[in-house]
Amino acid sequence: MTRFSNVISWAARGLFASVLLGACADSLPTAAPFTTERRPASAPVTLVVSDSGAAAGTHITVAIRATPSGGALHAVEGGLEYDPATLRYIGQSVSDAYPVAVNPDAAGLGEIRFLAFSPQGLPAEFVTLSFAVQRADYASGLEYRHRHAVRGRTSREPVELGGRAALVQAESRLVVSAARVLSFDDWSALLVKASDVSDERTPSADGFDARYGDVTLDGRIDLLDYLAVAFAAVGTDELILGTDGTARKVDLVTAGNVAPAIAGLACGVDPKGHRELSLYDYLAIAFEATGFDEPCVGDRIPGRRSTALPRVTVRASDLLVKAGVTRRFSADTIYRFEGVLRVEDGGKAMIAAGARLEFAEGPKHGFRASSGLLVKSGGTIFAAGTVAAPIVLTCAETEPQPGCWGGVDIEGSGSAILASVLEFVRVEYPGGQGSDGAGLRLISVGRRAVVQRVQVHGASGAGLELRGGDVGLREILLTGNAGSALSISGDQRGAHSRIIVQAPRHAASVQGGIVIDTDAAQSSSQSALRLERLTLVGNLAPRGTPAMWVTARAAVQITGVVVTGYGSAVQWSEATACAATASTCVASQVAHVEAAAHWLRGAFETQLPDWRPAAGAPVEAGQGAADAGLDGVVPWFAGWTRGFRVGETP
Repeated sequence: MTRFSNVISWAARGLFASVLLGACADSLPTAAPFTTERRPASAPVTLVVSDSGAAAGTHITVAIRATPSGGALHAVEGGLEYDPATLRYIGQSVSDAYPVAVNPDAAGLGEIRFLAFSPQGLPAEFVTLSFAVQRADYASGLEYRHRHAVRGRTSREPVELGGRAALVQAESRLVVSAARVLSFDDWSALLVKASDVSDERTPSADGFDARYGDVTLDGRIDLLDYLAVAFAAVGTDELILGTDGTARKVDLVTAGNVAPAIAGLACGVDPKGHRELSLYDYLAIAFEATGFDEPCVGDRIPGRRSTALPRVTVRASDLLVKAGVTRRFSADTIYRFEGVLRVEDGGKAMIAAGARLEFAEGPKHGFRASSGLLVKSGGTIFAAGTVAAPIVLTCAETEPQPGCWGGVDIEGSGSAILASVLEFVRVEYPGGQGSDGAGLRLISVGRRAVVQRVQVHGASGAGLELRGGDVGLREILLTGNAGSALSISGDQRGAHSRIIVQAPRHAASVQGGIVIDTDAAQSSSQSALRLERLTLVGNLAPRGTPAMWVTARAAVQITGVVVTGYGSAVQWSEATACAATASTCVASQVAHVEAAAHWLRGAFETQLPDWRPAAGAPVEAGQGAADAGLDGVVPWFAGWTRGFRVGETP
């Protein structure tokens, strides 16, 4: 698993503002030894120092002691801060009683993060860290930073440990001679005995039939699973990059994300749709592994169904959905289409979360293939997947190629009572014949329609085409499409946010990732086409290709863009008409552009890419399609999307 080594201060990044509570330590006037509490405390936490008067060149330990009212804690996630000019981190104490995941990546900046757990309850002093003293006044910089604490196996009562920690001298000098930096593999070797490894494991092939909590995909839920979550939650191990290697294959994003477990919502998703690996995921998996029955943990992940689902070929008579007819497609059957599924004015197509619709390749008619999905004006499609069970619209071929089916066309401006919905949907290998066939076309679709968390992958032409209308796109992923990833034309007036483009290495388009050719009919700020928070990753050739090609004869606003791999950010084909000061153009600005790939964690990865800003990258809030977030926060594009098939092949 890849380590994330480019780490900067929590405070400097501004990403851990909710974690860093309290003020900086008061300066101690001298480094004289102390035997009683040195400063007043506002938290039930004490930092126990082995030798408060240690001289430079010696070693000391700092134990963190928690004594809240109500009894022992079962888990704590927090951190220790210190002045790196006074202390150098050596490692943690080694105990076979319970694991403590420690993240030392920012040790050189004076920050250590940790997560400790014991099903029997933690001792008062639950983590001990060893340091080399570089300056005798080290004690003045010591601070405990709290994140989570939990008491109780069943109640999971949150316990607040925030505030100022007391600082005391240990009654006896504790020296941890065996202190060292311990990784996931180290703890596995320490805690997993040969007798714990059973031949009864049933590994899940490529994640099929996987269950929540089985992070290592080995067919069982054990210590290895909750250790993997712990090291990802504190930021030692990557959440996405390097988790699919030959040495270790894990699924932290979905299988590891089990909390909260709220009725009516997918496992690991809170009421606001957020996902995060934290102490609570760790606890749920750990308690399940120790014999407790936990909600979600052990349940089958709905989108990881068996490959043995029954397949049916939809009859020709069922391809036409007329007015007053509702055609439903469930997740327990794979549907094969040998023609165009056509939803007429007044008809409805209802596609369940986790459903898979496959369209056969056949004779071409014009630039569209003979099979596809067409929603006529006045028709409705309701395709609402979930993060764990996305809807997949793809080619029926064993080895699909770009353009092996016609894709999806949705026409608006009709009499449909219900607005169409596309959410958590993947459209794979669409486009029909030639480079003009867009994978997903929205023609005059209105703003009542919902189009969010949609991926178009491997189209033979444009990925997604917007022609007129004012529908808005949100959290859209366009990967491996041979033409422009997004084409916008006509009098389109939508507000579009959080769009990621990842071009293939040899894209056919020389016009860039996003091509905009708007009409002159609209020119006011109220009707401006708006694009914000874009991440555009080019194919590195040709170097002169711009990320965006804009022919803007009407109002357009473009803000918050991060670009890498393209020759330039934007080409205005009518630069005079679209200058920010011109009366015919309300605003046209690329607020943030950089051609440095290292600004993103894994921009050019094709199997499990990560488009979040890297630590230390000068990407401000509101720039790019993905937030940096805390370590453990799952980005919106993870878990339900797909990567390239092999290497550079979509």
